[in-house]
Amino acid sequence: MKRTAAAFVILCIIILYSVSAIFIIRHENSRIVSVLDEIQYGLDSGDTDSAAKSAEKLEKLWLGYERRMSLFVNDTKLAELNTSVAKVRPYCKEANDELEAELQNIRHRLELIFKAEIPFWYNII
Repeated sequence: MKRTAAAFVILCIIILYSVSAIFIIRHENSRIVSVLDEIQYGLDSGDTDSAAKSAEKLEKLWLGYERRMSLFVNDTKLAELNTSVAKVRPYCKEANDELEAELQNIRHRLELIFKAEIPFWYNII
């Protein structure tokens, strides 16, 4: 009977961890995406200074994001995203054409991270 109770408690902890991870990842991803939108708006309006400031804000936000997400997400996924985030500020300063592609790449990778962490039966087994 004690083993059954212990197994039930462990199962509840796993479910709670999975559900809380979903909400944390969604919240953190939305914060990153809002800064990406600021950068995109700055570029569309031709204000490269505000885009560069937003890129600096993105880098600071990214440091916290990476630390928090390392609890839930595989390090290789974060390393790939880290490379893309590191390219944003230099591209803003140069007004490089590759910036929009990097912003879309970051958005896509954030979406993939979120989808990969949703606990489906084939993810759990």
